[in-house]
Amino acid sequence: MKKVNSLLFLLFVLVSLNVNYAQEFSSSVTGVVLEEGTKAGIAGVNVFISETTWGTTTDKYGIYEIKNLPSGNHEIVVSIIGFEVATKNFNLEKGEKKNLDFLLKEKAYELETIEVVSERPENWDNNLAIFKTYFLGQGEFASDCKILNEEQLSFDLGAYKELYASADRPLKVKNNALGYDIEIVLISFKWDPKQGRVQYSIKPKFEELISDDKEQINRWNSNRKKAYFGSINHFFKCLKENNFIENGYSVYLVPRLNRNPQFVAHLSNSIERSSQVLKPGVFPGEDILTFGDRLEIQYSPTASELNVSWLDLNYNEITLDQFSYPEEYMPFQMIGYWAKLGIADWLPKYYNASATIK
Repeated sequence: MKKVNSLLFLLFVLVSLNVNYAQEFSSSVTGVVLEEGTKAGIAGVNVFISETTWGTTTDKYGIYEIKNLPSGNHEIVVSIIGFEVATKNFNLEKGEKKNLDFLLKEKAYELETIEVVSERPENWDNNLAIFKTYFLGQGEFASDCKILNEEQLSFDLGAYKELYASADRPLKVKNNALGYDIEIVLISFKWDPKQGRVQYSIKPKFEELISDDKEQINRWNSNRKKAYFGSINHFFKCLKENNFIENGYSVYLVPRLNRNPQFVAHLSNSIERSSQVLKPGVFPGEDILTFGDRLEIQYSPTASELNVSWLDLNYNEITLDQFSYPEEYMPFQMIGYWAKLGIADWLPKYYNASATIK
């Protein structure tokens, strides 16, 4: 009888977990995408939730629907060649079906300025190399991450040798290290060699790569976990759960002395509890991150490994949602280890480290 009861209890727990998961991802967004001038529906438009694997294309009437979304704040991106990219930020309640319609503006091209050339502009290859270094990143996965349509990129130099990059079409990136195809709408990119700072704004959509090779699948699973643990998203999650020390993090409050600080131990300013830098937010599940000057974050997954990063807030405080993601636009600046990582180390939002590719 005890075995039967135990089995029933286990079954109840598993069913409850599935029900809770279904409820957590039970929202959706739907709408229609129209041409601004004619108000006609546009077929084949890419509509996706930025930084996730969730997306679709419009039907022949311009209608779209994205299901199984979690509650919380999202950014939806609407993109098709020949029209300006449109985005909207919105909030979903649990189980809500939200309607969001779009009017797309046709892109204006200055035909008289177009010049057909058979060769790439001078220094284009050098600029591309710089772009890839800071866009793909300098981590171990960068060499296995490729931009498939590099020819879409254009580069400009600022008065102080800043490098600006733009692209008329979404960049297509294949990340063979983590197992994703990524389509990226490049909003802006700037590399400032004088300050040693890179800043870019992108709207990426992730799609899982498919493979029948067990060894390849195991490699993707392993690399994804390696990319996640020790990442800023993992740190924020541990910070919210107040188990960052147990997960290998040492955190210190340090003065914002310069843009390229050297590692020093600040034992007297160590953060021992999340409540020292977090306070409850306005809505359930939210937390407010706030601190003076700068955070130094040391991550030591093994006794022989130590990664050090520094975090500066661009606002007095930022909000972390129920899934530990910042809600503000460009909420902080990173220095050190995290700053050297790029698209090659990015995982889609809501990545679940306990889940594996089958």
